[in-house]
Amino acid sequence: MNNGLNYEFWQQQNLSQPKITKNDNLNLYNSNTGISSQIQSNPSRELVVIRQPEEQHRARYASEGSRGAVKDRSGTSYCSIQLNGYYRPTRVEIFAAEREYSSNVSSFVPHSQYKLVPVLGKSATEIILRPENRMVGILDCIGIMKICAYNNNKTVNNNYERKRHSKNRKRSRQLNNNEDNEEYNQQKEKYLEKEYQNNNILYIVAKAFLPLEESNKEDKQNCGKVENYEIIEAVTESIKC
Repeated sequence: MNNGLNYEFWQQQNLSQPKITKNDNLNLYNSNTGISSQIQSNPSRELVVIRQPEEQHRARYASEGSRGAVKDRSGTSYCSIQLNGYYRPTRVEIFAAEREYSSNVSSFVPHSQYKLVPVLGKSATEIILRPENRMVGILDCIGIMKICAYNNNKTVNNNYERKRHSKNRKRSRQLNNNEDNEEYNQQKEKYLEKEYQNNNILYIVAKAFLPLEESNKEDKQNCGKVENYEIIEAVTESIKC
């Protein structure tokens, strides 16, 4: 068999689109059907950003019209991602994130002031990577929207209250009302100042959900239908809004 036939056979085995039933296709979009594994078990599988987003993008408010999708650094295309080491239709969720530090460890959490929204003519902020497209996803479907000040202040205040009550849950002593209010206001002011500082920086986080072939039999017996996922994450460089 010559090289051309060898390549054609490999392409049929690895890049041909599998038949997907209606139920399977729905399962691709449903991440709540079972237990998900947050650990990348196969190092050969990776989600990479092949086109970084533009360094600065003007976000819009909900009352404004669309300002279009986030361009790439060249300005001629859009931010793009690619999944390596896996060649089946794969669901990818995309969201705006900010860097959070805890115990000298940084992580990415949903942004408190910005969120990704579908642009005009597009359907969602999640995509399906497909083998016929070389598992490449062009993120031409997402724009950035700034959360209005009222809703954002409400969210930040709720986050502070939740952290405060969690931190003080084990305290048994009670302070004088005046002292307590003064301490509360000082702590809250410091928290809000820190929360809003450099908060116009965001990252685009993409999470690919790869179904695992083998599921735990015990989980299936206890929970019925269980879908186990390997979740692979990629983070873009920062965007200033």
